[in-house]
Amino acid sequence: MCEDKRVCGACTACCKTHPIVEIDKPAGSWCSQCDVGHGCRIYAERPTSCREFQCQWLKGSWEENDRPDKTKVVIDFSIYPSIGRTMMLFEVAIGGLDRRFASLVRKAAIKARYAILLVPVSGEAVLILEKGRTVSDDFVLEGGRKVRVEYR
Repeated sequence: MCEDKRVCGACTACCKTHPIVEIDKPAGSWCSQCDVGHGCRIYAERPTSCREFQCQWLKGSWEENDRPDKTKVVIDFSIYPSIGRTMMLFEVAIGGLDRRFASLVRKAAIKARYAILLVPVSGEAVLILEKGRTVSDDFVLEGGRKVRVEYR
């Protein structure tokens, strides 16, 4: 955990990975208000969902050099009623989920018994669950994106 408060700086990764309902921005595409690598053009008036979101790196997880724009993965946690504790890895650029950093994070999540949701730039998302856990067949992400379930 870092002692100094982290700031986004030049990282704008979540401006691509996350949907912004207030301005109809879908997940996986750059926000029209984002100056990629520099920041938000409407920062002072940005939507509530943008104001409230903090990735795990910003909260102090991992090393300083593990910022999402460098690792190509934005990480967040959630608790789904039917699944439980879930670590979510959102790919910023194709290949981000295949990098060493993402692999190490997945291994740590498995060890901690988290469900893991992998959200690639394109294609089907994958939910990795422990055997014995179940989820409804119609589990989808915001925007209706399909999720394939795998068991470990």
